[in-house]
Amino acid sequence: MKPSAAVRKRLVGPDRSQGVIRAIFFASGAAALAQEVLWMRRFTGLLGATAPAAAATLAGVFLGLALGGFLAARFAARVQHPLRAYGRLELVAALGALLVLPLLEGGAALLPSIRGALDGSPFIARLLETLLAALIVLLPATCMGATLPVVAPALGAGGGRTLYAWNLFGSVAGSLAVPFLLLPHLGVTGSYFVAVAISALAGGVALRVARRVVTTATPAPTATPAARSNDRRDTGDSLPAGALGFASGALLLGLESAYVRLFAQVHESSLHAFSAVLAAFLLALALGSLLAQFLARRRIDRGVALALCWLASAALLAVVPQLFHELTEGLAPLRGNSNKRLTSLLWLAALLLVPPVALAGAGLPLLLGPLQVAPDRARLGTLLGWNTIGSMVGPLIVTFGLFPTVGLFTSFAGAAIVLVVVAGTVLRRRVESAWQSRASLLTILLLAATIGLAFRPPPRVHLDAKAGESLVELVEGPLCIAATIAHPVSGAAEGGGAAGAGGDRASSFSLKIDNHYTLGGTLATGDLRQLGHLPLLLHPRPRRVAFLGLGTAITAGAATLHPVDTIDLVELLPETIGLARRHFADANLHVFDDPRARLHVDDARTFLRGQRGAFDVLVGDLVVPWRAGESALYTREHFEQARAALAEGGLYCQWIPADQLRREQLDSIIATFLDVFPRATLWRGDFFSALPTLGLIGHTVDIDPIAVASRAARLAPGLDAASPYLMHHAGVWLNCIGALDPKAPRWLESRRHTSDSPWLELAGPERGSGKDATTLIGHALDPLLARAAATPLVGTPLATLGPEELEWRRAGADLWRTSLLMHDGKGAEARTLWIATLEQLPQPLRDAVLGPR
Repeated sequence: MKPSAAVRKRLVGPDRSQGVIRAIFFASGAAALAQEVLWMRRFTGLLGATAPAAAATLAGVFLGLALGGFLAARFAARVQHPLRAYGRLELVAALGALLVLPLLEGGAALLPSIRGALDGSPFIARLLETLLAALIVLLPATCMGATLPVVAPALGAGGGRTLYAWNLFGSVAGSLAVPFLLLPHLGVTGSYFVAVAISALAGGVALRVARRVVTTATPAPTATPAARSNDRRDTGDSLPAGALGFASGALLLGLESAYVRLFAQVHESSLHAFSAVLAAFLLALALGSLLAQFLARRRIDRGVALALCWLASAALLAVVPQLFHELTEGLAPLRGNSNKRLTSLLWLAALLLVPPVALAGAGLPLLLGPLQVAPDRARLGTLLGWNTIGSMVGPLIVTFGLFPTVGLFTSFAGAAIVLVVVAGTVLRRRVESAWQSRASLLTILLLAATIGLAFRPPPRVHLDAKAGESLVELVEGPLCIAATIAHPVSGAAEGGGAAGAGGDRASSFSLKIDNHYTLGGTLATGDLRQLGHLPLLLHPRPRRVAFLGLGTAITAGAATLHPVDTIDLVELLPETIGLARRHFADANLHVFDDPRARLHVDDARTFLRGQRGAFDVLVGDLVVPWRAGESALYTREHFEQARAALAEGGLYCQWIPADQLRREQLDSIIATFLDVFPRATLWRGDFFSALPTLGLIGHTVDIDPIAVASRAARLAPGLDAASPYLMHHAGVWLNCIGALDPKAPRWLESRRHTSDSPWLELAGPERGSGKDATTLIGHALDPLLARAAATPLVGTPLATLGPEELEWRRAGADLWRTSLLMHDGKGAEARTLWIATLEQLPQPLRDAVLGPR
């Protein structure tokens, strides 16, 4: 006879079966987290890395998880064998996860049509993208969301908290396994199949264990009005459990977004750093679950325990910004090599993240307790469903609401204020009447202190007081914190080759994001403009050009001096665009106001999709090679998109910050580029060996030196003192290093950087200076430059160069050697060689460089 809905089902079996069930949930947590992380990577490639696209992905995944919780609430009472149902859900989730990959391919084919049809309706386009993401992961996400509500009630009081804790510990393992173990050895697709296999294995083991474990039915407590009243008190009195679950999810996932940005201010936003912060956050939630179990065993009233935990968390969160500012010495970037910086980051997380998040994370497990023994066990699924909805809404509120309006540091105070208000309300209604006034007083005092701290946040940018730096303007938005910094300048600006911005001035400006990524500045105006001039001069008749990445837009501003028809400006970070308009307008030649310019706030990958044969020249800006999102702009897939977007005779130029790369990383970029553009040449972006910039130019036709000379002659009258080396077409060839042979062993043996094998991103950052440098600065570039210079030009895009162009190329190598001499501390020799080299160059160029001096 089947038990009715008025009985409580419990799993009974050998003690070791309980251990196996915990192991299953550990593995399930690891697999689910790994799949979700890899889903986010796949969706970033599909929808882009913009803030709205990330929000669409997040919403799509969490909608599926929430649906699973709500469906479990509806059908949980009908489940006769919980562990067997759990095993089947895991197997279906694994099957659904396998379907995600072909569905993503279908979505990639469908998206260009959607965006083309809704070009003037971005809101509707984003809504459809959210629905598309939800549909793609609907089956596996729904099954994942239903697993805990289905099986937890069958484990008795405390069973749900136990499984929740083990599931979280598994998530910690999964978050660390993806970047440190799976991706380096298996790539994205291989890692995904391993995660799916683990999920399927967990389901299969659960079905096998279910054969040895029986489900007993015991009469449930009579659902008297008094019992229902007590049950309601266990979830916070007049505050419904669903509301508290929603608040818990929103606050915790909102805090995760805040902590990720907080630590990004002092540590590079690498995949490893993000995974370390995520693991620390999940570990804190697991510890919070253990804390909830401890409090439950002590027979402490659940409402009082929840309120006290949240009040303590609020008190800690309120002082996080001040403590972070002090511990980092005013937001100074973490020092040392990669391992040392990561260790410092983990210490910061242990001090500032784990305690408050563990206390706040005890809330949901405390809410789970009474729902596992209550007559209406379906409320467990409802609670988890509302918690998942909160987990979706919280990051959206923080990212799109709090960051742009009150800023990062005040967001912590905002979370603390919400915790105080909710916890204070619960506490006052849970304690005896004699203690209610004291509970109210505690709440008011803590609320007043938190509000006071909210109005006194520390600075959000690190300034070098000794160097005289000052903040001009700071803008915080969904993706980053952007700031314009003023630097005092006296005398002519020195720039390692090209002059700075043309003469004396009181200060120069630079643009920083997230406190320590410099996107360029006015002191290097000439060098930055040159990055735009060179590829445009190498094309005989450029009409349609696009710049992928803007920063200060100084590079893109060079296009305003060329006879082009359209200038497409593509920038991922909307926060930087206003600063570039207001503070760098003279340096970027007011490019945003040029009638030919069209601004696109978009990911370069999604922008190029559907732009087949649209451009004569594409210029890839200097982007951080190992930073999440930006690293994708060095993948084979992106280079293929760029090639497809070129018109007949077009060229693609990708600038590379060599000072941020080790040899094997640079080799990977070049080898990957040569796979797509086998007819490629190598160029200098400047003559500054301490911060060298290299350019890869992929050609579809040979360079015409006569056309270059003609175009340079027409350009010269419009140039100012910031571009002295381009006053004559000889300056173009000073920057030419040579051709690249795609069949050279060095490139054939190098690893390729692809979307499936993101080796460059996994290699991570490494910086140094002087003798401790591991990146390509100074003489570290000598072997590459010598090999490129020695490559025979026959059959390459440089085959048409004449004696003059070849002589000027050799002169450029001498100018590079002057910078190496300066780097070695041999200033007198450097100046002698520099002047001797310039004396051999055409008079217009020589006068432009030496005249002002």
